[in-house]
Amino acid sequence: MWRAQIEYLEQRQIPAIAIDLPGHGARRDEPFTLDAALSAIDEAVRAVADQGPVLLVGHSMGGLLSTAYAGARDRPPVAGLIGASCTALPAAGRWRCTASWPAPSPRCPSTASGSPPGC
Repeated sequence: MWRAQIEYLEQRQIPAIAIDLPGHGARRDEPFTLDAALSAIDEAVRAVADQGPVLLVGHSMGGLLSTAYAGARDRPPVAGLIGASCTALPAAGRWRCTASWPAPSPRCPSTASGSPPGC
């Protein structure tokens, strides 16, 4: 799933890895458990954390797992998190979310909520 993104980043000398969670991809014969999935994420993050800041990216269920991992009481060595195509309903009072688009750029069309991403 991440082949094109990994190739793009490698062409720009940006280190990146993609892992398969238990029950998925190369690990599809392994039973999926939350503990095993979180352990797989932790092993991957800690394997590269001494090389520089870690930006953890997860898609769908991987995004939810990455959110749980990054938000753990014992903070892992994660500098940033991107959860793509995932949703979460945090407990009341535990999280505060704010979002805003930057001011519209002359090169980008304006939308009702500001500028589209990347502008």
